[in-house]
Amino acid sequence: MDASLAALIGALGGATVGSLGTVGTTWLSGRSAERQQSSQLQRQHRFEHLRERREPRSLAYAAFLAKGRELRRTVRRDVLADVSTAQLESHAKAIDELGRVGAQASIEGPAVIAPLVSAVEQAATATVALAMGLKYALATDDQDRKLQAMQNWSKNDEELALALTAFLNRARSVLDEFGDEPE
Repeated sequence: MDASLAALIGALGGATVGSLGTVGTTWLSGRSAERQQSSQLQRQHRFEHLRERREPRSLAYAAFLAKGRELRRTVRRDVLADVSTAQLESHAKAIDELGRVGAQASIEGPAVIAPLVSAVEQAATATVALAMGLKYALATDDQDRKLQAMQNWSKNDEELALALTAFLNRARSVLDEFGDEPE
């Protein structure tokens, strides 16, 4: 084989390998860009979906928190005031309303909210029941019974306050989580 033929074959071989390298690099770059674009679209879709969910969640959380605080305030006022037991029993309607808005907050989610809603509802129900027990105890002459009833109600009232605070903190966290813009 003469030198010119060898040079020609070498040049063709080098050009072929160079061309294959360029094609391979271009293909890999295209795949990488495609994956990156797909990932960006997925993040954007998730952000938009979560942003759409943020407002209904915010409204449901606010309604639940408002009902819980209103119930606590009303029960505290009525226990410490001179109201009848029948008036305290009317708080059962407020418990039902708290349950209704609590169900909406749980439905709006996410799942981590439901146990906190349940904790508030349980503490509120116990607070109302203990408030009625306190009213009955205050009507007696038994000082020990009055003191025990006051301590039980007061302890549970504080548990309700803590449950409401825990719900508020987690709700804020959820809303902040879902309100962030995508990268």
